[in-house]
Amino acid sequence: MTGLRGALAAFAAFALLPTSAAAEHHETGDAGDANTSQSEAEGVAVAPLDPSIDWWKELRGKLFDGVPLSDEQNMKLDGIVEGQLERRAHVDRLVQGFNQARDEGDRERIKLIGSELREQRTQLRPQKRIDEMRDVLAVDQVATFETNLEAWQEEMRSKGQQRQRRQRQPRPAPAPATEQSPVSVPGDST
Repeated sequence: MTGLRGALAAFAAFALLPTSAAAEHHETGDAGDANTSQSEAEGVAVAPLDPSIDWWKELRGKLFDGVPLSDEQNMKLDGIVEGQLERRAHVDRLVQGFNQARDEGDRERIKLIGSELREQRTQLRPQKRIDEMRDVLAVDQVATFETNLEAWQEEMRSKGQQRQRRQRQPRPAPAPATEQSPVSVPGDST
């Protein structure tokens, strides 16, 4: 894989996990309220510390570094990111419904939800949102955006290669169990 698709491969598995599962794989520090989002149309809250929120904010910061944006452009970009987060929340609800239908043995609902899940997951691919973000820019802003995008792609490729190297390394064998000598406690005369 080459280009953006190859760079996004490192993120693809993460993006398609339900946010609850993705959160287990995400190490984060601060739990601020800035990570809480409410979709008024669907009444769905995105959980605090949702790693996809941080990821999209970080990506947006990297792609638009050095690109002066108007208020209108910022609003459009915010809308693109918010739309992606709403799609993520919708897919999470579908996964929950799918799991419930599977537990209940409801084959008709499994088939119905499964087909919608396949369709919705294609909408989660970052490439679509990046293309939408590029379309917000004026012609003179695209060169800086493309430079930033190439740097981000290289960073993602590098992280993916590092992860692959770690996965290929043999795991150390567990240390053999040894008998421990009794611990002496000062003042104990046994």
